[in-house]
Amino acid sequence: MLGVRPRNILVVLTDDHRYDAMGFRKARHFGDTRTLDWLAREGTHLRNAFITIALCSRSRASILTGLYAHRHKVVDNNHPIPPSLIFYSEYLQTAGYDRGFIGKWQMGDDGDEPQPVFDHWFGFKGQGSYPPSANGLNVGGPPCAAKGLYHR
Repeated sequence: MLGVRPRNILVVLTDDHRYDAMGFRKARHFGDTRTLDWLAREGTHLRNAFITIALCSRSRASILTGLYAHRHKVVDNNHPIPPSLIFYSEYLQTAGYDRGFIGKWQMGDDGDEPQPVFDHWFGFKGQGSYPPSANGLNVGGPPCAAKGLYHR
């Protein structure tokens, strides 16, 4: 349709949550999840989503490509990503979207280098560093300090 702006798309992917780990799922004793609860209420929550493989890098690759692990061939956090692998963000770019990534990539190696399938990058190595370190973040280029970004 002419004159209609495309909707913004925000994908929130969290690791190691049980199906009932958020407040809107009647969670108890899992902490305050009000922002995720709001996103689920105002957006879309995939209540029957499941993983096909338990290793987080392989599972993340499946979510970001739409392929089963035996098809995308991401085997762990350390081996290179097959160069022919297409992520859904590439389709979004073709449709005119500006694409950004925040968090841990942890596919292909343990690095934090910006990935070419995103226009904006705010990443960190592995699981991140706690407490913040001098080179804990990569905001579109060389590692930088994470000072002031974490609250205790």
